[in-house]
Order: sequence, then structure tokens, then C-alpha cells
Amino acid sequence: EDCSDATAILALQGPKAKDVLTSVLGEGAHVGRFRWSPLEGSALSISGYIQGTGYTGEAGYEILVPNDDAAPLWRALIAEGATPVGLGARDTLRLEKGFLLSGVDFLWPSLASSEDDGFLARDSWESNVPFGWGFEHDHPGAAKMRSHQDGDARWWGVRYLEKGPLPRPGKPVTSMDGAPLGQLTSGAPAPSLDNAGIGIGYLAGVSEGDEVLVQASPRKAVKAVVVRPPFV
Repeated sequence: EDCSDATAILALQGPKAKDVLTSVLGEGAHVGRFRWSPLEGSALSISGYIQGTGYTGEAGYEILVPNDDAAPLWRALIAEGATPVGLGARDTLRLEKGFLLSGVDFLWPSLASSEDDGFLARDSWESNVPFGWGFEHDHPGAAKMRSHQDGDARWWGVRYLEKGPLPRPGKPVTSMDGAPLGQLTSGAPAPSLDNAGIGIGYLAGVSEGDEVLVQASPRKAVKAVVVRPPFV
């Protein structure tokens, strides 16, 4: 049975997530990282599931409950000290951690070459994401990964070295003498780095520590350094 339309999900994230959770739903609601458990006998008599996951780089939980239970749970979490935030906050946190976002940093048709359907426009080889797949045996996507094995474009991070317009998706990255290197797929100010601009993207011909230019606006190229995420 598909219960998607009848189910709400609340993400409780941050260093105080466990304290807030146990205050609202009791000690039995806690689950470890990447673990899950049904919500049974909770202090609010709420049913559903809880899992030790999230996409902020922080410790925390994702809580799945029937729609009718979402508002009471929301109010209870806020009463215990949780602060509502939007997707912009989630995006800066996941970017500081170097997490790729589906539909933005991969599985994005505009990243695909002309002969590609865009479904895996950037595969795990290019993204430096170790899924444990080797090249010595066949598996779904193996041929595509092998075709990129000798390619130069790889996933890198850049961190601003000076002030300027913020890095944004699609902004070109060049060498210091203007040679094209690639483009950013994500970018934002980093609150943990005094709001310095950070971004991730697919760059060719670079190494960690190289200085590059982010073409952040038609009139301003901002000096940045190539880094291997996470940024913090």
C-alpha cells in the first residue's frame, strides 16, 4: 500500500536533537545513526516510524507520522526548543558537509552530454562516491563508469579566498588565466566559515590547493581555492 499522501515527515536535526526528541517522545524513541524503529508507546501516543537519518551533516532524526499527527508533533518539538528552519538552511548545512543533492549535483539532465539521456548524467566514478562497485565485474552502470575512467572531470569543492558575488549553480570556473575548467552545481554562503562562499562542481585539470576563478557575475570573477569536501 502506498501511504505517501497520508504521511508527513519531520526532520529533527542538530546537536540537541536527542534531548528534544526524548523530551517529547520518550527515551524509547531514540534510534542510532542509519537505524529505524516503529514509534510505539510514545509520550504523545503518536504512531509512525523514526529513523536516524537526515541530510544536514548533523546528528538527528527523520520522523514519519500520519498527517493528522504532524501538527501536534511539530508544536511539541518547538515547545521543547526546536527551531523551525527552511530548505535554505538545510542546503547550506549539507553543502558545508559536502553532500551531493539529487537533481542538482547528479541526476540532472542539463549536466548530460548531448548523447546522454541525463538519467546518470554524472556517475559515481566522476562524483568520487565510493559505492563499492569495481570495474572487474558487470553491474548496472558499469559500462558507463568504465567509459569515464580515463576522463578528467571530477567532483571538487571550491572555497572563496575573497569577497564577491556568491557562487551559484551553473557558474563557470576557470583557471587564473581564464581557461575553462568546468562549472558549479551547488553554491552558497557557509555560515560556519564566516559566510565565505563555497561551492561544488565538476572540474577538469585541477588538484587540491589550486587557485581558480569563479565567474560569479558578468562583471566579477572571484578567486577561490580547490578543496576536497567536506568544508567543515
